[in-house]
Amino acid sequence: MDKSVYISLKSGKEILVDNFQYITSPGYGDGKMTKVEEFEEFYLYDKMLTFVGKNDIVSLSSTDIEFVKFSGSFTE
Repeated sequence: MDKSVYISLKSGKEILVDNFQYITSPGYGDGKMTKVEEFEEFYLYDKMLTFVGKNDIVSLSSTDIEFVKFSGSFTE
C-alpha cells in the first residue's frame, strides 16, 4: 500500500500528499535541515514543515496545522 499524508488545517482546508516519502524541517540552530522518516513520536513543534511526496511538495507552518494523519505501511 502506498504511503500518504492527510493534513487538516485550522482554516478548514485539507491537503493530501500521495506517495509520501518524508518531512523536512529546519534544524536546531545549526542551519541544517532535519529529515523525518519515522513518525511514532512525531510532534508539531513550532516550525516550518515540508511534506515531500513523489509528485508533491507542501510547506506549511506547523502553527497552521490542526492535525496530520499518516496512512499506509511505514515499515520496510
